[in-house]
Amino acid sequence: MEWHNTQKQKTTQHQDGNMIITFFYRSIDDPMGWTETFDSLEEAKKHFLHFMGKTYDIGSSYAVNTYGDVTCEVEGATWRELGLE
Repeated sequence: MEWHNTQKQKTTQHQDGNMIITFFYRSIDDPMGWTETFDSLEEAKKHFLHFMGKTYDIGSSYAVNTYGDVTCEVEGATWRELGLE
């Protein structure tokens, strides 16, 4: 399995101009992972904080929750654009 490249400088956009932000999650219980997709920075940030909690670490390419059992990569925005860095 390979990690997705998460540090894109531009946001990904639909053909109609809307933003697409995708989180790629992995957990101890689900090493194959799953994705969640959002149309706005605010919606994506709200989901991330609800799912990962308010205590997390962000490295150069992915975030880890406080317990270390879930990781998350982002595509379509940077951690800074999401206000999570």
